[in-house]
Amino acid sequence: MTKYNILIVTIFTFCSGAWAMKTTNAAVGLASDFHATRSNDTAITGIWSLNNGQFVQGYFMVESNGTTTFSAVGAAYKYTISGDEAEGLHVGGGLGIGGSDGNNFTHINGIVGFHFGVARQISIHIDGGISVGSANSKSETYFNGNSPLFGLSAVYNI
Repeated sequence: MTKYNILIVTIFTFCSGAWAMKTTNAAVGLASDFHATRSNDTAITGIWSLNNGQFVQGYFMVESNGTTTFSAVGAAYKYTISGDEAEGLHVGGGLGIGGSDGNNFTHINGIVGFHFGVARQISIHIDGGISVGSANSKSETYFNGNSPLFGLSAVYNI
């Protein structure tokens, strides 16, 4: 982990923890979501439960290979169509933006996925769907599992 990643994790954890103290339904963790971040590297994620099966998930990632630094942010709204907040099938949409050194991207995402708990405080979200957008002034369309890990998000429920 680079010094930038450690700094970002520390800041995000502090900010999420301070905000989550006012909330009863929040979670923080790690995610792999190419549609939101245009990278298969791990992003920091936060999931907030709005009410009865509605979620907002945010993504934040900074990666550096020594010569360039790439950053991305994204957000997704998820609505549970079958099940509840603990386990279920969800649909939704989202947006991802980011870039480095003049190479920018914007993605608009359609999401379908499911969520479940694996331990008392740990939840898993797996998302797939379609993404339409542009990168480096070129049009792009993807229909897949959001990443090689099928849009996996593993979060700790606060």
